[in-house]
Order: sequence, then C-alpha cells, then structure tokens
Amino acid sequence: MLLSCDCYDDLKKIKQPNPRWMSPRDNSDTTTAVNTPTVYTISAATGITALSQSREYTHEGSRRHFHMHVVSDGGAIDITADPQIVVGLQNDILTLEGTSDTNTVQLDNGTGVSLAGGVPMVLTDGDIITLVYNTTGTTWTECSRNKNIL
Repeated sequence: MLLSCDCYDDLKKIKQPNPRWMSPRDNSDTTTAVNTPTVYTISAATGITALSQSREYTHEGSRRHFHMHVVSDGGAIDITADPQIVVGLQNDILTLEGTSDTNTVQLDNGTGVSLAGGVPMVLTDGDIITLVYNTTGTTWTECSRNKNIL
C-alpha cells in the first residue's frame, strides 16, 4: 500500500527565530563591543556614579545584571562618597571586578553598602565582589566575594 500526502516542505514559511530573545547581553546602549570590557575609573569622593550596560535576559523576563571592571583614579582609594554606589532597582545585581594591584578600590560597610561581616573589600587585579540591591534598605548587599590570591 502506498500512502500519499498533499503536504510539502516550504522552508520559506518557517518563522526565523528572534536573535535578541534570551540574548546573554543587551549592548544596544553601549558603544564598545561586548567582548571588550570598559574599565571604569572611580574616585574616592564620587564613588560609583553609573552602572555599566550589561543586561541578562531570563525566560521569565529580564533582570538587570551589571558587571563593571574598576580602577581608582590614582593610587589606592577608599570610597568616601555617600552612597558609595549609585542606587539601583530592586534585585539589581552588580559585579565589580578590580583591574589593578596599584590603583585599588576599597568598599566599606555602610553608606549604601552592606558587606558580609562588615569586612571591607579592597578590589585588586582580578578580585570580584557581587552585590544585590534592596530598595527597602536602600543598600547594595554582598552576595559573594573572591580575592584573587596567586
């Protein structure tokens, strides 16, 4: 018995996937390529006044996840600005990564930052700290840190 079908393959009718959906990054607001990190220069008096443009998309929607490579404006600094980091939106995630062993950036517990155990974090080359923003307490709360000890 021979079965026949009036159906046919028409590849032109197949909808093309949206390349932006679930994209790991949205760099539409940036001028640098995603694989070329921007290093943000931080001063003690002004602190971190802007967040980078990294954005992570999830299946449920989007959440803001910022990753910033930071360096001081000259020598080791301790951020004295209040707040140390510009305010964010509820559950924003901020990852800071140090880029210099000389021009380091120090975060302290208080003035908008809540560090685990109240222990300051000095960001040297390769050190990473991740914080989440809480609008109730208007603070960036530490989630994790990694001191790059070689």
